[in-house]
Amino acid sequence: MYLRFISDASVQRKGFQATHSTECGGRLKAEARQKNLYSHSQFGDNNYPGHTDCEWLLTTEQGYGIELSFITFEVEEEADCGYDYIELYNGYDANSHRLGRFCGSGPREGVYSPGDAMLIRFHSDDTISKKGFHIRYTSSKFQENLHTRK
Repeated sequence: MYLRFISDASVQRKGFQATHSTECGGRLKAEARQKNLYSHSQFGDNNYPGHTDCEWLLTTEQGYGIELSFITFEVEEEADCGYDYIELYNGYDANSHRLGRFCGSGPREGVYSPGDAMLIRFHSDDTISKKGFHIRYTSSKFQENLHTRK
């Protein structure tokens, strides 16, 4: 957010009042340059809030895929990942092919979606909260990715 207030010296008034709130989720563009995504605005200082449902839609150019790497992943652990979790989908919505549901210490390896969109869903219940996650994401050509991963 960028806010700029300009005033001249001729007339003085009371000014203005502003409020700010941070929402989770949104639409993000994956590019060749790595970008960062955090589970919540106070990542690193506080645990993620309880009772949260967030969706991020990562998109890229057609003919490219999206690659995620988990720098940090600490989400409440449960055998079926039923309390707090992150879900990844290869597509624009939750009707797309699900790439996985993760909790606890999460996936150890990167996740690749060959399509031009990836949906990330984060859910937390109202009890235990942990550090959250830090993801780096980028776009790459699908065939290039196949040849470079061995």
